[in-house]
Amino acid sequence: MAQAEGGPFQSRPAKIGGSQILGVQSEQAAAGPGQRRHPLTVQERQQGDAVGALGGAFAQQRKAHINVDILYLSVPPRWKHVFNLLSYLLGGFFLVIVCHLGWGKMEEAIEFDYRRQSEWAPSMIHFWVMIVAASAVFLLQLSSDFLQNLWQLMTGQPLLDDRETGGSA
Repeated sequence: MAQAEGGPFQSRPAKIGGSQILGVQSEQAAAGPGQRRHPLTVQERQQGDAVGALGGAFAQQRKAHINVDILYLSVPPRWKHVFNLLSYLLGGFFLVIVCHLGWGKMEEAIEFDYRRQSEWAPSMIHFWVMIVAASAVFLLQLSSDFLQNLWQLMTGQPLLDDRETGGSA
């Protein structure tokens, strides 16, 4: 399977989120104890986490995730669809669990006004909202890919053109 330009896991949202997180952490490490920035730093980091999480769905859409290439490249296309279906089922199962648990944590955070244990005590609600949103978007993309692979496995014809799906495969 072809990888997106820039290698695996190098989608634009993931790059932005990762660089934002590293920038915030390095800025905090360089500042002395009395010079640390106010709550925006924590919020910036959580925004970076959210962008990185949403990057997973974007990478899935662009077919930029890694497969076990040694086995994957040595089998006929029909078996590749079977491998994809199995990996989408496993990934979807995991994402359903994350979304379900995140929803419960989000409700708790709203009900009990959970805050981080730090000097500024920022709210944790937006963090759980983004966990739920990112896993739901990723689950939708996996569902779309699952249906496309299932259709192609059953009929031998692609369900959608690559131009319509935004894929680069």
